Amino acid sequence: MVTVAVEAGANGNITVRNPWPGQNVTVVTVWFATVLANQTGATFTIPAQAGTSYLIQRASAPTTSLPYWPVGGGPATTAKHLGNRSIGL
Repeated sequence: MVTVAVEAGANGNITVRNPWPGQNVTVVTVWFATVLANQTGATFTIPAQAGTSYLIQRASAPTTSLPYWPVGGGPATTAKHLGNRSIGL
């Protein structure tokens, strides 16, 4: 696992088990505003706001250092191929 995403459906606290036990994790919004830092406990609590998405990441491997490919919402116009596999039209 590289990162964990949580989307809050309501205002309130979300208690989460540390996905990387014993390792330092941070919680940021999808805009990379830090919500919690230096969490090493078995669980931690995110003060969540409805409609906000949160990323839980290892402090040693922040999400901003990962490759990123945006996903568009447009319809497919051609099939996609990877090796001898294809998907789409």
